[in-house]
Amino acid sequence: MFKIKQLFIQGVLFLLCYAMAITVSVAENSTNNHRNADHNSDFVAAANSHLVEFLKAAKTYQADFWQIGEAAAGRLECAYGRLLLKQPGQLLWQVKNIDCQQVQAFKAPADQQWDQIILTKQQSVKIYQPLLEQVIERSLGSLDDAVPVKLLTGASVQALAGFDVREQSKSADQSQLFILSPKNKQSLVSKIEIAFKNKELQKMTVLTPLGQSTKLQFFNIKINQILPSSLFELKLPKEVDIVKQG
Repeated sequence: MFKIKQLFIQGVLFLLCYAMAITVSVAENSTNNHRNADHNSDFVAAANSHLVEFLKAAKTYQADFWQIGEAAAGRLECAYGRLLLKQPGQLLWQVKNIDCQQVQAFKAPADQQWDQIILTKQQSVKIYQPLLEQVIERSLGSLDDAVPVKLLTGASVQALAGFDVREQSKSADQSQLFILSPKNKQSLVSKIEIAFKNKELQKMTVLTPLGQSTKLQFFNIKINQILPSSLFELKLPKEVDIVKQG
């Protein structure tokens, strides 16, 4: 979500029709095409419904995560972070840039001086970058490319409207993978993959048309525990500038 973080925001604050023309020569072909389209539409609708169900399964969710961003040239940028989520509409996303070797060794940083903090409450988003001493405030609705944030904070139905959703289940380990493909071919995102196990969010991958990717692996997952509202407040130094946009 960042240059790694920007990718999540714009692509991890990202995720948010084309018409299909069918030429037929005979009425029978036309009827078959409509039947196939209806059949595919039923699968998409079912996948959408299941994804919304999974996203809303936990009233609260907290986890640490590893984040790996890969540029088109194969260069990696890595981060460690923490996610707190409280329905409806409260999300705290904290990220710290780290060396990729720490990710490979599963070694969390000793200090937690975050490089970026994203906070959502209802329909507002605050993006705090401590090194820049700046907070950007925007409305969630103005962030058309913030699909992952919208999905996680409960705006699931609206956020999914711009995507075709496919579902893949693996009965062996009770995991489900949802693949989101944007209907708008000008989207900053080419594909989003969201993986659950026992209805718990485990992984998220965001791909862009330029060949960039951001992969998130969640761990230390806790669901439906009490999260005080005070956790979803930014404690800012006096010198921080607040910039309101949108």
